[in-house]
Amino acid sequence: MAALQGQSRSQVNAFVAGCAERMSQIFTGIRGEDRSRVEDVELFLRILDDLWDFDASQELFNEHLNLLDEFPEISSADEVVDVAEIYCFYSVLSLRYAVLSRAGGGVDSALECAHIGLTAMGQLDQNLAGAEYFVQEGEGQSREAGVSLRKGIEQGEIEGLRNLNREIGRERLMAILSRAR
Repeated sequence: MAALQGQSRSQVNAFVAGCAERMSQIFTGIRGEDRSRVEDVELFLRILDDLWDFDASQELFNEHLNLLDEFPEISSADEVVDVAEIYCFYSVLSLRYAVLSRAGGGVDSALECAHIGLTAMGQLDQNLAGAEYFVQEGEGQSREAGVSLRKGIEQGEIEGLRNLNREIGRERLMAILSRAR
């Protein structure tokens, strides 16, 4: 996404937070049912909160990166074929690239985060008749980039953007769960 090139650190941070937020409901909604993953879900949510804190330190995200790399979705070499498992993988990978961007990976990692969202939603579209999640993700990324281009994003705008992305994430979760049944 060319709009991210040359943008400030805080502008890229807003972009990756939005991308990760749209994918987050998938992981928390599916893994939240698994008692053995309670700590992972809590960590996932804590990291997501930190992504929306544009003043959080690079060191914090380096620590988060190490913890995320221990998630089974990242550390397992097993081939995944289950629908829910595939989308949980995409969700964790999206968060990982958002964290990597905040840990110093910059725009390249932000673009990887965006690519994961587009790939996951493109795949979902292929498996659900009439779905337009790929287009929706592209619009979300454009919206985030547009907000990010402005200086001085206010807290109320950030909360509104985050809530919108949460709602989009819930819709995705419902679609994935319907496909997994």
